[in-house]
Amino acid sequence: MRRTLILIAALCLALLVTAAPASASISVTKTAAATCAKERKAIGRKAFTKKYGAKRTMQRCIRRTRPRVVAAQRQAEQECAEELAELGFAEFAEDYGSDETGSDAMANCIAETLDFILAPSDDSDDPDEEDF
Repeated sequence: MRRTLILIAALCLALLVTAAPASASISVTKTAAATCAKERKAIGRKAFTKKYGAKRTMQRCIRRTRPRVVAAQRQAEQECAEELAELGFAEFAEDYGSDETGSDAMANCIAETLDFILAPSDDSDDPDEEDF
């Protein structure tokens, strides 16, 4: 009985890890576009246009950002798989799942980790901010 439960748990874990890239198929282009939109908002339209050119500015940004998004997505998938192996399915599903089965836990983990990796750092030294 115990062997059967361990075998079922191992199969579920393997299935979840191998199915993760398919279920978490975040569109690279959409993610790159969102990243470019955040960058444009952060630096302003003029600086964004100066950085990427006057014509097809957003397309150029997306084209340049895609390789970084692909690398970040691979890193997020790897980190979430490692976290799943470390925590176990029950705790991982509790942390990241949005339903009682935890079927979307891997996708949520990847999306959250990808946002963290691609987010611009907020640690910049702002001359207007004072440390108290």
